[in-house]
Amino acid sequence: MIAFDRIHSGVNGLDQVVDSIRLGDNVVWQLVDIEDYRFFAVPFAKKAIEEKRNLIYMRFAMHPPILEPQDGLKIVVLDPDSGFENFTVQVHEVIAGEGAGAFYVFDCLSELQTAWAADLMMGNFFTVTCPYLFELDTVAFFTIIRNRHSYDTVARIRETTQLLIDAYHNEENRYIHPIKVWRRYSDTMFLPHISEGDSFLPLTDGLETSRFFHLVASQGTRQSGHKLDYWDRLFLKAERIAEEEQTGGTGRDLEDIAGRKSGCESSSESDQKSGSGSNSGSGSESGSGSGCESGPKPGSESGDRISAETIKSPRAEMLEKLCKLVIGRDKNILALALSHFQLEDILEIKERMIGSGYIGGKAVGMLLARNILQSWKHRLEPHDSFYIGSDVFYTYLVQNGWWRLRLDQRTPEGYFSAAGQLKEKIPSGLFPQIVREQFRNLLEYYGQSPIIVRSSSLLEDNFGTAFAGKYESIFCTNMGTLEERLQEFESAVKQVYASAMDESALVYRQQRGLDQSDEQMAILVQRVSGSRYDGIFMPATAGVAYSYNAYAWNRDIDPKAGLVRLVAGLGTRAVERTQGDYPRVASLDKPQLRLLAGKGDNRKFSQQYVDVLDLNKNSLQTISINDLAPLLPAYLKDLLLEHDREAEALMAERGMNREYMLSTCSRLLAEKDFIICLRSMLEEIQQNYGYPVDVEFTVNFSKELDFMINLLQCRPLQVKGLGKKVTIPEVKKKDIFFSVCDGTMGGNIYQPVDNVIFVDPEAYSNADLSTKYKTARLIGKLNSLLGKKCNGLLLAGPGRWGTTTPELGVPVSFAEISNIRVLCEIAFERGGFVPELSFGSHFFQDLVEADIFYAAIFPKSGNTVYRPELLHAHKNILTELLPEECSMEQIVKVYDTSALNLILLSDIAEEKAICIVRDLPQEKAE
Repeated sequence: MIAFDRIHSGVNGLDQVVDSIRLGDNVVWQLVDIEDYRFFAVPFAKKAIEEKRNLIYMRFAMHPPILEPQDGLKIVVLDPDSGFENFTVQVHEVIAGEGAGAFYVFDCLSELQTAWAADLMMGNFFTVTCPYLFELDTVAFFTIIRNRHSYDTVARIRETTQLLIDAYHNEENRYIHPIKVWRRYSDTMFLPHISEGDSFLPLTDGLETSRFFHLVASQGTRQSGHKLDYWDRLFLKAERIAEEEQTGGTGRDLEDIAGRKSGCESSSESDQKSGSGSNSGSGSESGSGSGCESGPKPGSESGDRISAETIKSPRAEMLEKLCKLVIGRDKNILALALSHFQLEDILEIKERMIGSGYIGGKAVGMLLARNILQSWKHRLEPHDSFYIGSDVFYTYLVQNGWWRLRLDQRTPEGYFSAAGQLKEKIPSGLFPQIVREQFRNLLEYYGQSPIIVRSSSLLEDNFGTAFAGKYESIFCTNMGTLEERLQEFESAVKQVYASAMDESALVYRQQRGLDQSDEQMAILVQRVSGSRYDGIFMPATAGVAYSYNAYAWNRDIDPKAGLVRLVAGLGTRAVERTQGDYPRVASLDKPQLRLLAGKGDNRKFSQQYVDVLDLNKNSLQTISINDLAPLLPAYLKDLLLEHDREAEALMAERGMNREYMLSTCSRLLAEKDFIICLRSMLEEIQQNYGYPVDVEFTVNFSKELDFMINLLQCRPLQVKGLGKKVTIPEVKKKDIFFSVCDGTMGGNIYQPVDNVIFVDPEAYSNADLSTKYKTARLIGKLNSLLGKKCNGLLLAGPGRWGTTTPELGVPVSFAEISNIRVLCEIAFERGGFVPELSFGSHFFQDLVEADIFYAAIFPKSGNTVYRPELLHAHKNILTELLPEECSMEQIVKVYDTSALNLILLSDIAEEKAICIVRDLPQEKAE
């Protein structure tokens, strides 16, 4: 600060009591009647205007305005219903724009409690805003309603602000009682003061002091319930409504409901009159207290209107309110929640919730699907999940001092750079002790059962935004002492929080116009489903299932029957592209129909490894099917595994007789009851969603092969559809780049290709490890550069795109191929590169959402044509685009094919996709 300059408050008596307002001061008034705030704010504003100060009124509450429009006053209208983050960002943008030395009057902060349903977030707002104002030498007036907030929240405000003053009045007198005055002191400063003329005099007379404290008592003293956050009080009210219905209670009356609609809820629970006849506000649960007058919402011409005909029952009204506070703001998801949740369901969520706020899309989807499938409860494992509310994420950032960095991350300049800094810092932060204690309670409940800590962000698993694989899920074996388990659990939560700043997630949001949306990270904690087998823990099988198969690979498959991707063990191998392994993919109408059915394909495209929790090593481990086989009971081994007869015969020739096992889940897929159950569940969820869905699940079996499904996740599925008929013409071989008869995803398509990025399989295979990684980064550069210039970018290369293992393919992130229109994986057996047709994986979901056509090219397959020489006859323009990458031109080749008229055509009915040079009518498949 330049100087601790004195400022005229406009009320001489106040200046005398607190030794003047100073530049940098945040002044918080604590009161029960909004008129007490006006008494001090209006003269403050008048004086600021007279002195030609830059005066801003922050208008966001439902109460009538504190200041009226006038010359010299800027009024900024804000909407707290946009959420804590968006609201805070808007306020900070205003403060930054107005600069140093500005004066501010804020509406009543207690209304933020109503908008955000938690004292915690109101306290967070003040904690991050007050220091910023202080740094800029501003003066700001705030107010909160006395006895409306938890002790913790008031303590945080008192700790952060420079001045905290209680204000009272009755019919005869007005009083102020300074609670905190930073860097100022006098012998009487912290006594109650009574108004006398334009002064405030300290109360030193015993009789006057007694009258003052009688007034204080008459305006409501704290009951035990007032120590609770607004969030807890709201749920206590919901419990009473549920109990009243069971006992024949009538709930609130019309006047009470109308009061809440106007922004000032009735304080019927603890009405007490002050000397002036104003209500105390004790126990009020929305609006700005009993002294708040009803009024229109800022920026609207009139307030909400209510009539007896439009009033919902107390139960229905409370359910809707709680859903908006816990479930989210998406209209489609809210409509589903209101159709399938009862008030008791939301109360049960609260009982298993740490903190406050939203539980996030993943948790909501899981709960919705389970409630929809009530008729299948006999086949569903019960769940005992916990939820870490989204407010805990924000509070973690605020209390570790990173909120300014979070605001930087919301700017275009800092979107990626500040995110990188946050991602590095988040794992080193500390949780508040009250949150850590709740973590301990959670761990004590689960005992030593393994758990999984899963992301459940606000935008995740919503319609059109799956965020598949973008955020983390972390397994905890949950072994050791309570403190060791707590350390493991907190580390997992922090990893999930840090994943919100991952580049792939940020690119995903940016591409969908969500980079400025309120993305809050909640967490879903689930018990891992499964059994112990001699030191390891796993479910029998796990997978992901789709109610609609958008990529039917055979003309006999009914897309409406759905698709399943199955693995033995933990489902991590079902949703990720894994090294040297292939989950079983099956259409639910023809589950025995293999994706690739050539000679040796069953063995080649089978599951060789399984993911398990190793309880001795306390970690997620991958073990071979052969190592797993001896650990399994005979019935499960027979169901999940089968003999690798080819390997056994080969070893027998060498004199080694032993079992070699693999898994294709064929016997499980032959279980009609399981297929019927899974397909019926998907149909029922889709019918209720009115939209295709995908679900993640585990399955466990008894000795009698009776099974139970644990539904872990459910989300709307974005599908493209097959598209209209595409006619594939007869063409000479010399005009073909590639032609395949299976192994594609993307339906019918007519796609002109104006640029091709080609990674030479042999050159890439011969490159060292660092060059392979450099290749991936170069692809990212080209993706960004060419993606802005062309509409048909084709990327072809060896093995698996997006693998984490360079020996299997090019290790790009999805952000580095996000602008590609056609993606080709080329088999190059000499280098060990084999495509994976990853139907059902997170990679698959990314391709679907980004509308990327996929083709697997096996050059040695009898029905495949592959002629890269068609491209190689043309100039590699890599160095023209990126001169600094001249050392990479033998590995990465870029061709401008616009003059060639290169076109990709695919038709599912013909089971064929072909990329050719040909002059065809410009008619695209839809």
